[in-house]
Amino acid sequence: MNIQLKSMDEARRQLLCERINRNLRDFLPELEERNARTQILERELDDAKAELGEKKRKLDIFRGIANAANLSRLTPGSPAAALAMGTVSAVTGISASLEVDNLEVVMAPVGGGGLLSGTSIAVSEALPAAKVFG
Repeated sequence: MNIQLKSMDEARRQLLCERINRNLRDFLPELEERNARTQILERELDDAKAELGEKKRKLDIFRGIANAANLSRLTPGSPAAALAMGTVSAVTGISASLEVDNLEVVMAPVGGGGLLSGTSIAVSEALPAAKVFG
């Protein structure tokens, strides 16, 4: 009786092993594809890290130059940025006021608002009666 039970247990083990092997054969191509995709993504990540490192290195160089020259950083929306953009706008506005008598309206670009702010400041100083529209 023990011999027959062992035989049945062996048959069940054999059947189970065959099922596992069949499932592995079916799953193996998908596993290999996932592995290949993972390797591609790992290479892309390494490339991105290297590029980021290079950008950080350049930024450190630019910051060093700016610090050595005692330059300050203009942040978007800051009054200093608006004034810097106003310098560009002032040159344009002065040029326009020299070319056009009694300039009443000035159209300014609208994006982040910096050029519009700068233009408004420059025009209000150079041509107080003119209106600025964005």
